[in-house]
Amino acid sequence: MSQFSDRFPKDNNPARALQVLNEWIATGRFSMPTIRNASLAAHRSAGKAERNTAASFAAHAAGQAVGTAHVPTHALGAALYGTKAAAVASGNPEIAVLKERNWQLRRLAKNLRPWVQKWLEHLDSRKGITNLERARKPSQTK
Repeated sequence: MSQFSDRFPKDNNPARALQVLNEWIATGRFSMPTIRNASLAAHRSAGKAERNTAASFAAHAAGQAVGTAHVPTHALGAALYGTKAAAVASGNPEIAVLKERNWQLRRLAKNLRPWVQKWLEHLDSRKGITNLERARKPSQTK
């Protein structure tokens, strides 16, 4: 999340989305308006950052992550955006992708791990997640 918060310190929407997600995980209390508002706010915040940057990807990852409370398949978006954020922020995208994926899979709910892993492998076969030519660091944008 630092990729976003370092560039936009006054915007706490992505961090708030993760807080809402963690509250749902801890308590099991589900409020669709709360989840939806947190997710949409994080995605709006991503729009403040230049497209295809670590800041944008990190905010989108938070929006997708909180969305898993109502639609588990949002875990795929969170995984993808989180991996792209790590890759763009790194000097070595291939290593960053592997590290981020391993970190994600260790923390993912056990029932979702095989499904997400299979999806990630499918993207790799199509050069989806590691195809980063559109993703760039902010200093490479002009």
